[in-house]
Amino acid sequence: VTANGSLQAPRVEARLTYAGARIGADLEAQLQEALPRYQAKLRVESLDVAKLRPNLAGEIQTTLQLQGAGFTPEQRRATLNLAVDSRNFSLAPGLTVRLQANLAGQTLNLQEMRVTSTPVQLTAGGTLSAAQATGVNYTLTLGDLTPLQNMLGPAVQASGALTGRVWGPLNALQTTGSLRI
Repeated sequence: VTANGSLQAPRVEARLTYAGARIGADLEAQLQEALPRYQAKLRVESLDVAKLRPNLAGEIQTTLQLQGAGFTPEQRRATLNLAVDSRNFSLAPGLTVRLQANLAGQTLNLQEMRVTSTPVQLTAGGTLSAAQATGVNYTLTLGDLTPLQNMLGPAVQASGALTGRVWGPLNALQTTGSLRI
């Protein structure tokens, strides 16, 4: 772990190895400005899933990036990007995750949320807000559930999709959906 800069402009770098993975984190802030800015990046390379869960196999790579400005609801603006990729992941072969979101004040715009694997696919997008009634649409589609058999026990076969919407202010969310099996 390396820290430098000042209290008004800190910078931290961390590098470590865990479960066979190389993990790196970079954090930086400019707190002296009228509108404080911050950014963070986390990278996880070659995480051996079996070292965390012995009955599973595969490797996971992850990158998380956050950039933002302001801390009060009126000033707050942030962008979040998440990417997860896998190799030979026994539970969810072909697993990839993509998430892109923006936060403006009390409103979260989920530009893209996509989880793809052999057993399931999930897509979602929309807006949630503490101040107004907005919504997120989602679709969960079942694929080949064979990889889940080791975790669930008996063989599972199904196909179908769940589509729906989550809406309303954050303190009173509502949902509706449709299940097709």
